[in-house]
Amino acid sequence: MPVALFAATFAAWLLRLRLLSRHFIKRIRRRAPPTAPIEQPIQQLTRFRAADGTHTIRATLLAEFEPGERSATLYVAFCPPFEILPNVEAEAIDDSGASVKLIQLLHNGVQIDVRLPHPADSKRCVTVELVASDAMVSES
Repeated sequence: MPVALFAATFAAWLLRLRLLSRHFIKRIRRRAPPTAPIEQPIQQLTRFRAADGTHTIRATLLAEFEPGERSATLYVAFCPPFEILPNVEAEAIDDSGASVKLIQLLHNGVQIDVRLPHPADSKRCVTVELVASDAMVSES
């Protein structure tokens, strides 16, 4: 008889746990608006290796500006670092008119300055695309 009592108590406890979890899930869903993004990518990097052994990193970066700001600094880490100093190109890919300048270039990362033509009137973002490669550039 104690086993039957234990089984009944355990079944009642599981039912209560299930009802409580449904209640909390509904509360969590109610808090977040369905249209609000939960996550927004700030940096997205992909590293490629070509057949000849050269490495390339392609990245999409987000520079965020508060009202009144005109410049933002972005930092990108290369892990593992390049064995030789990489060739890096970066540019703004939206129609913001922002200028992009490489401030510091190292084997293990870069520092980039993004500058708007005039201070931001409201909060805004500029998307920057970056390509870093250890392939030798042919000089012409």
